[in-house]
Amino acid sequence: MKRIAIIENDQAILDLMSFILEEEGYEILPSDNSSALNQLQVQPHLIILDEWLNDEKGSTICNNYKNNPETAHIPIILVSAINQLKEVATECKADGFIEKPFNIDALLSCIKENIL
Repeated sequence: MKRIAIIENDQAILDLMSFILEEEGYEILPSDNSSALNQLQVQPHLIILDEWLNDEKGSTICNNYKNNPETAHIPIILVSAINQLKEVATECKADGFIEKPFNIDALLSCIKENIL
């Protein structure tokens, strides 16, 4: 079973994404803060990362992951309502991005294109 870590500070969005992706057969590792990524017992097959977290920017976390040889292979999808999301995602080397409010089919399509 493919594991997806969802790091999203909006609890309603976190719950919705978790529900949708569990229904699609994924194992979900949900959290509302980035510190959860450091505490995972297993590496996820994909990370969905909110840009505006309470403790850190998603793009900073993404950049750190992509510059680390041990985690660079993990696909990261950046999620946000910011206007320049495509540029931010490109700059931090994200594998994909989804604008909020998101379309469920677009979310699933982006995941299927990027999951290991």
